[in-house]
Amino acid sequence: MPALATQNPFQSEEAWPFALREKDMEQFFSFLTAKSASEPRILRIFGESGTGKSFFARDLLCRIASRSEVKLAIYIDTPPSELESSGIFRKIDQILQGATHPTRSHPQFVTEETAARWRRTRTNSTTWHKTYGYGVARDLTAQIPVVGPFIKAFLPSILPGKTQKDSDDLQSLRFIVKLSQQQPVLLVLDNVQFISSLSREFIERELTKCGRKFRLILVERVTSGSKLNWRPIESRGSIEDLNLSNATQSDVLVLVRAVLPDRSDHEQLSKVIHRRSDGNLKYVWFQLKFLSERKSSQPDLITASSYENVIQSLGSIENLVLRLLVFLLGGISIAQVHTALKALNIGIEHAAVANALGDLVAMGLIAINSERRDKVRVEHELVSRVVTELTPEEEKLEFREQLVEAIGNIIDGRGYNSNVI
Repeated sequence: MPALATQNPFQSEEAWPFALREKDMEQFFSFLTAKSASEPRILRIFGESGTGKSFFARDLLCRIASRSEVKLAIYIDTPPSELESSGIFRKIDQILQGATHPTRSHPQFVTEETAARWRRTRTNSTTWHKTYGYGVARDLTAQIPVVGPFIKAFLPSILPGKTQKDSDDLQSLRFIVKLSQQQPVLLVLDNVQFISSLSREFIERELTKCGRKFRLILVERVTSGSKLNWRPIESRGSIEDLNLSNATQSDVLVLVRAVLPDRSDHEQLSKVIHRRSDGNLKYVWFQLKFLSERKSSQPDLITASSYENVIQSLGSIENLVLRLLVFLLGGISIAQVHTALKALNIGIEHAAVANALGDLVAMGLIAINSERRDKVRVEHELVSRVVTELTPEEEKLEFREQLVEAIGNIIDGRGYNSNVI
């Protein structure tokens, strides 16, 4: 795994010390690069949003390109639209036209020899718009309530009057397939759940002709347990699955130590970040990025958007406590925070508020500012500004009314359960 290349590990994906899942990485590197394989090989990566599927696939592509005999590795991220996803073959065409070296942020590997060969092979597309337009119309037909799917089933998958062999838009895919009969080739299709049924049909038909050195990685986002479960060239390919889940607290601890080596509270900080992110690596990334920028000697790195990412990921209790400090202008004691929330009579456990205060301090959103360490305030004026901007006007008015009522309750000395706020 690449070492921490710069002082700011968030400058680009290339610098991020993603030291996780090494065992899986080596296992599937070996699976995809095995020279003794007599069949095409497919790796399918499944996981919910934020589990690191795309990062894993990109890093695996870079390793394969640098440590194996592969001469062509292409990564395609399918956009979330059936209309646009039909253009993935044109993306392959564009990538093939120039030599490129793979990085995590640009995971494409095309040698100059391969690019030159493609430029000699390809012909100018004269039927792309017609073929593409027909495919879009066929897909849209399926959206017609009740009868749409039946109508689509009777429509040919190729523009009438043309054969699949004649369709110019498939040139790039055919080139890759033909090349795989001579040398190792890797194709990564990310977000396959967005690939249109027409495009899947084209891909499946073309891949029946691929060589034994063809390697395919399919990355699918799983939503509520639902999978597309696409298995192209199933009859002659060797298929392995990798199901990714959210990071564990131990995983987060590894990242905390890599990003913030100078901190002495790695264990506690990893617990806070894991609890607040639930192991979702996107949220882990935002929180560590924020903390990394705060410790930087470059004050201009801290912006409203930096705080916004973290504040938007807060849980309901942390959000409530932070709003209380912002709208009361801070500088109040921890005991007064508990008293005010108790007076709101909203049934939050005393321990939950204590945890929320600890998390907000650890994340640098609030600070303890007295010698007795019993008073809290917001860390930076940007925190107040962002919280104010993110809170809808009607919620501000409602919250202020609740605070006024709570203060009245405190003055009246009304009793509350001491264990529940």
